[in-house]
Amino acid sequence: MTRRILLVVAFLALISLACGYSFSIGSTAAPEASDSSTTPGAAANPDNFVTNVTLAKGVTTPQIEPIGATTTFSPGDKIYAIVSIKDAPEGTKITTTWYVVDVGSAAKPNSTIASTSLVRNGTRNVDFSITSTNSKHSWPVGKYKVEILINGQMVKTVEYTVK
Repeated sequence: MTRRILLVVAFLALISLACGYSFSIGSTAAPEASDSSTTPGAAANPDNFVTNVTLAKGVTTPQIEPIGATTTFSPGDKIYAIVSIKDAPEGTKITTTWYVVDVGSAAKPNSTIASTSLVRNGTRNVDFSITSTNSKHSWPVGKYKVEILINGQMVKTVEYTVK
């Protein structure tokens, strides 16, 4: 399973490098203590695990707190999505999928920019980010969104703009 995840991450990295974009993932170094006796049925509802999603221009380390929380970015910005999870059980898979919504003729509407997953548990902040690595490929002005999935089920969508 780990080898499969590494292959997927390597494949996404190669695609993003070819397109001039990059992404990264991270999380707090250690989970906060959590009560393992969660409400019955909580595992069946992934909405229970995500308490907040904040877009920002940076993050603190090692706490993974947002710096410059916003939903409006500049074309050269690195964009962070900080996902706050609570009492997530072992094996909880968090996925962010970044989309172009409308950037005029610069890209097809609703096209996928990148998708990244990792497995985390407990109570913590997890950060995902995406950036344009090539000045010729800076973010086109327009509307975008990031979707947060837990174990394959979408739980949050956050829209943002580039101006």
